[in-house]
Amino acid sequence: MVISDSTQADDEVLVVRPDLTDAELNELFAASWPTHQPTVFAPKLSRSLAWIAARRGSRLVGFVNIVGDGGVHAFILDTTVHPDERRKGLGIRLVRAAANEARTRVEALQGVVADDGERRPVGREECC
Repeated sequence: MVISDSTQADDEVLVVRPDLTDAELNELFAASWPTHQPTVFAPKLSRSLAWIAARRGSRLVGFVNIVGDGGVHAFILDTTVHPDERRKGLGIRLVRAAANEARTRVEALQGVVADDGERRPVGREECC
């Protein structure tokens, strides 16, 4: 499901649960995380509630994974933005899209734990 459509060819497009290859995910993660080792992502994605991918043209430039506890909580993991795309708001758009998607998949989303370890409410200006 496309949640952010492109009006121009060079705009990024956000998509929920798109087909992704190990090659493109490993390329994104390797560019973003210096210690990343090649990974088979299918087992991880098969246990996910959903994931959001950002593409600019055919290139994967962002990713976020949504997992749950089987109950009322969802967690946003693996937020990754290609270094060439950072400082443009893509990470914020990915996390907000993931939070919105999580709300549709669980009874309650208690919050997002930010990189600084602080728990912040989702969907408010204080978040992100």
